[in-house]
Amino acid sequence: MYKFPLILVLLISVLSCKPGHYINTDKEANATELLQAGNESYRLRTDDKITASIWGHNDLSLGSIFSIYSSSESFGKWVLIDSSGNATLPKIGEVKLSGLTTAEAADTIVGKLSKFLVDPVVVIKVINREVTVLGEVKSPGNYLLDKETNSLYEIIGKAEGFLQYANMERIQLIRDNTSYFIDLTELSETALHSIKVQPRDIINIPAKRGKRFDMSSKRIIPFASAITAIAVFFSLIKN
Repeated sequence: MYKFPLILVLLISVLSCKPGHYINTDKEANATELLQAGNESYRLRTDDKITASIWGHNDLSLGSIFSIYSSSESFGKWVLIDSSGNATLPKIGEVKLSGLTTAEAADTIVGKLSKFLVDPVVVIKVINREVTVLGEVKSPGNYLLDKETNSLYEIIGKAEGFLQYANMERIQLIRDNTSYFIDLTELSETALHSIKVQPRDIINIPAKRGKRFDMSSKRIIPFASAITAIAVFFSLIKN
């Protein structure tokens, strides 16, 4: 009879085990869409911080890459795309940039500046291009995208790789409130490097079901052993 408490405790532990935590989103989509997206260019959106470098015109530039003026987020000059999708730039004022690629935004600004300058050269850069990595990686957090094209594997590398309990069969990538579930174990080497991340993506690495059981058992076994010892003691007393 004294074994019953131990069996009961372990049974409760097993039944309480749940798979890793997922983030709720409005929609789910097939991961193959990420492969089809490929190297699709990022489009500017509200809250993007941009610099506008204008060759030979530091007075009109916001954080010029063509001079000693910094174009970094912390110390440089930049402008925020507001809730209406507009940015306010020197000389030309408010201009609609949301929904454009950086190349398209540069062309738009060139068109505005051509009224004042001869053949202006403009480079637009987004300086708060970040992705968030959560879950079973060694260093979860926010990571700056310092290149135009970044693969999922590169970002996992920045997070120092997977932990022991990482569930690589169901990685969650969230983009625009849509969840894409990726099974890395079924993808070819080419496909692994073809999944590109975009600014503001959230990459969630859930834990395998066994993690919670293993963690729970480390706490339960000493407790269960104590219960068993007590049960044995009372059994001996009765006899």
